[in-house]
Parts: sequence; C-alpha cells; structure tokens
Amino acid sequence: LWSIGPVVRDLSIEFDTYWNSETSYPIASVTQGLKVTQEDLYELRAKLRLENLKAIDSVYVKTLKDTQLVRRFSQGELPLYWCPSKVYSDPPEKLMHKIHDESQNLNFQLRPYVESAKKEILMVTPYFVPGPNGVEYFRQKVKSGISVIVITNSLASGDVATVFSGYKKYRKDLIKAGVHLYELRPNVDKEMRKTKTMGSSGGSHAGLHGKVMVFDNSTMFVGSMNLDPRSFNLNSEMGVVMKCPDLANAFSGKFKHNLAEIAYKVDLDDKGELVWTTYDEGKKTTLHGEPETSWWQRTKASFMSIFVPESKL
Repeated sequence: LWSIGPVVRDLSIEFDTYWNSETSYPIASVTQGLKVTQEDLYELRAKLRLENLKAIDSVYVKTLKDTQLVRRFSQGELPLYWCPSKVYSDPPEKLMHKIHDESQNLNFQLRPYVESAKKEILMVTPYFVPGPNGVEYFRQKVKSGISVIVITNSLASGDVATVFSGYKKYRKDLIKAGVHLYELRPNVDKEMRKTKTMGSSGGSHAGLHGKVMVFDNSTMFVGSMNLDPRSFNLNSEMGVVMKCPDLANAFSGKFKHNLAEIAYKVDLDDKGELVWTTYDEGKKTTLHGEPETSWWQRTKASFMSIFVPESKL
C-alpha cells in the first residue's frame, strides 16, 4: 500500500511514539564493550555496497520490475484512490503489559468497522487462530446474513508450522459455522504470473504475507495484524483504515476472481471430513488430505497442536 497525504504524517507520528517510548533502547546500551575501528566501518560499508549490487541484479528484483504493478507505476498508468484514511495502532505500553483498558488495543479499535458490515466480510490473514470465541463470533455473523470469507495459508504455503497447528483444529467448526474458508496454494506464484493481476515473488514457493480486511466492499483495513492471539495480546500492531469503495472493490474483485486457481476451498464431505478443492486451467481437482505436504510436515503440525500453548500463537 502506497500512501500520500495526511496519513503519512500520522504514520510518522506513530513511528515517533514507539521511537521515544520505554520499549526502545539506544544501540549503545546493547553494544557496550564492543570496540569498532574506522577500518571495521570501511570494511562493513564495502560489504554493504557489494550486497546492494547483488540485490539489484537478483532474480527477485528483476521479476519485481516485470510485474504489472511496477510497470504501470513507472509509466504513470497506476490510478490513485483518494479517500478518507485513519491510522490505528497498539500503544507501546502493550509490550510491557501495562495496559489495563484493552479498548486501547488495535483489535478493539477495529471492532466498529467489523460491526458495521451488513453483507460481506473478507479477511486475508497469513496466520489465523480464531479460538472458540472467534468461531462463535463468525457463526453469529453468518447467522445474521453476512458472508464471511477467510483466506489464509495452507500447511504447504505457510512458513510457521506452530501457528498452523493452532489453526487446523478450528477448520471443521469454521466451515460448520458457514465461513467460506480458503487456503493459499504454494504455487500461487505461477498462477499470478499467468494473470498478471498481482505481484510475484519470483520464487518456486509462495506464501501469504499481506493482512487485509474488506467490509461490504467499501471500507478496507491494511496493516500488520494477523487474526491470532499473538497479534491481539502480545505484538505491537498498526494499520490504516480507508473508506474507499473503489479501492475496496478493486482489491476484493481481483482477489475473489483468482481464488479458484490460487487457493484451495476447504469444505466438508458427506462424512464430515475435510476436502480441498481447486482448479488448474479450468479443471477441478478435489483432494482428501493436506495438499502438497510431506508426512513429516503433517506429523509436526499435529504434534505441535497438542503441546504449543494457543495463547502464544
């Protein structure tokens, strides 16, 4: 998300708030006793210049320059969306567990926007651990006639098996609650290059990293917060809420248009077991086990789901 205007000033203020808080330490406080000579600095700068040159010539940068997004931006063809925006963030005190009023936390600040949805809630979250309360919350939303769509990482596309272990046990309950649940495919990169609708990382393995929520195709949140206990209770998170129907529609429309081929739709079969459905060049494929994973990946995720405290995920 590229932003201009007053929202940039507000983001800068949030940065300064953390920079000047008790939770920030001068570098000198952690380098005491470390002696650095001028020669060391010259050597370090030379290494950094070399790494910079390598990065510029990397496959990643070359692929990035070839994405539709960058090309359109370079050619002045990328439209800007002008809309009211507001920055929200967790206070630094959250990191020191000094907050007694949880309404100051980001997830509480965003609740009015979630509650304002009347037709659809679209959530893109790399890490998703809803807990029993979250499942029930979504159940009530669906019951009231709201379509709830969640896109998260599959075991194959995710990079943190511990978080997946906390999420996997809620899938059946989420589907029974009426949530439309999707898991990203690890080869989403290839599909994106075909359509050119989104950027590509250029690698053979892709994972979900963006955190986005769209309410009724009119209001949009983009930030750092996942839908998991760690983001809600431990991490310091921030983001921007934009009341921008054009942008929300553009994002939601493109994402949903590509879902059939970039993600697995997770459902229950007649026996109540999980099934994964996706499409390859228009051909439907249905799987009855964790897609594109090894025995070890599945075993590790199951093992961790027993022993890792959910509150830390």
